Order: sequence, then structure tokens, then C-alpha cells
Amino acid sequence: MLRPVVESSDLAEANQHITHGRKVPEDIADDLLKVEHVGKKSFKEFVDTRLKDKTTRFHKPLTKTKLKTVGSVSNSTQIKSVKNVVKIKAERNIFGQLLVLSQEYQIDIEKVLKYPLSPVPGSSSPGGLPLKINKATLLHKLENTFNCFESQDFSRQPYTAYIIDGNALLHCLSSGPDTFKDFAKQAFRNLPQTTSVHFVTDTYKPYSKKSCECLRSGASTAKSYVLQGSATKVPKNFKEFLSNGGNKKALISFLRAEGQVVHMPIF
Repeated sequence: MLRPVVESSDLAEANQHITHGRKVPEDIADDLLKVEHVGKKSFKEFVDTRLKDKTTRFHKPLTKTKLKTVGSVSNSTQIKSVKNVVKIKAERNIFGQLLVLSQEYQIDIEKVLKYPLSPVPGSSSPGGLPLKINKATLLHKLENTFNCFESQDFSRQPYTAYIIDGNALLHCLSSGPDTFKDFAKQAFRNLPQTTSVHFVTDTYKPYSKKSCECLRSGASTAKSYVLQGSATKVPKNFKEFLSNGGNKKALISFLRAEGQVVHMPIF
């Protein structure tokens, strides 16, 4: 992209950053708008002096143009410490920088967090859309707070409740059954034999963040499948079937209905 700022006849809207709409300082905008011209000029000078006239050694280091870029628009904050003034650049990992600096300098983190650390919240992209994060990180943190229960047998205890990841179970049963009735039987056989089983699955709303991510990545391009009843044949490409949110929603509803038929209160 050669022109990351917008040239406008309106002075109030001139030199705006096309991503977040903020006004770009004149010196930075000037460097950005002339970068193509400077590049061509440097290229011509290189060819003339080093290849044609050979007045300059070919391997002599090139002089940097030192033009300011979009990264120069980032705000910076000065934090006073006991020894000197520490300058912190407004980046997404600014909180990590503060924690590192607080080990050496006396920085009041609680006071610093009372003020905005960046023009755009860390949970959003520069365009304002929510960022996709790794949700498993929170799960791993919670797992580390508990002792390991793998060696203990809870099946004999009368008040044990099992929470089953329904989506993980569906992906494990991706082959074998011929009809959806057989698929439901196989799914129920893989559940713990206890009085309380919670079969938990994801929700699939049409305009949710998850559906937008699947559409953008191409994971939701699979065709919708009509699940008419228990005699409906299971698709041969079951993995592709599960890649469609509507198909998974229909399958979960079918399993709920089959569970009520066979008296399995799992939902």
C-alpha cells in the first residue's frame, strides 16, 4: 500500500489514517506521501553511481532514508520513577512492559491503570472489531488451581456430576454409525454411567463472533443437511457435516430428543 493516509480537500479531515481515522501529523504524512518518490530517486541514484558511472563502490553501505512510518503515529506515555523518566510506547503488550519495569522502578500499577493506556482498547483491533483470543488459556489457568483427580474413582460416589464436552464427543464419533439413531446410541454408550451427566455444547447464533470467524476462515462453507429423523443416513463426510453450525445445531437438538425417548436426562 503506497498511500496509508487519505488526502482530502477538507482541512478538518485532511491526513487521516485509513484504519482508525485519527489525524496524522504533517511531518509523518509528508514522509508517507513521498515514500514512492524517495524510493525511485534512491533506486536511480544506486543504478547511476554504482552500475553505470561506477563512481561509488557497489558494496558500500546504503544510507537509510529514515522516513517516518505509520508506526510513528503510536502514542507514548512518560512514567516517573525514583531514578528517571521511563518512556513506554503505546503497544498491545504495554501491561507486560509495566510489570517488567515495576520490578526495578517504583511504579504504582493501580494508579496507572486508572488512565487509558492506548487509544484503542486491547480487546479490539484498530478497526474496532473484537479480537479473537485463545479461550483455552483461561481453562489451563483454572486447571492449575486444582489438584489432579485422575487417580481417584468418582463413579462409586452417589453425588458425582459429570460435565461432558459435547462437541469433543461428536468429533470423536465421526465414523461408524449408519443412521443417526445408531449414532445417538453410540454417543449415549460413551457417556459415564451415573445419575448426573451434563452434556454441554456450544451455541450457534447466526450473527455471533464465532459464526463470523467461521465464515471468514471458510470453515462454514459446508452445505446444510436436513436431519429429518432417526432413520436419516449419517453423511459419509461427517467431519465436513460438523463444520456447518446449522448442522451441529440440528444434531444437538436430535440428540436431546433421542435422550428423552430413552430416558437419559443428559441435557
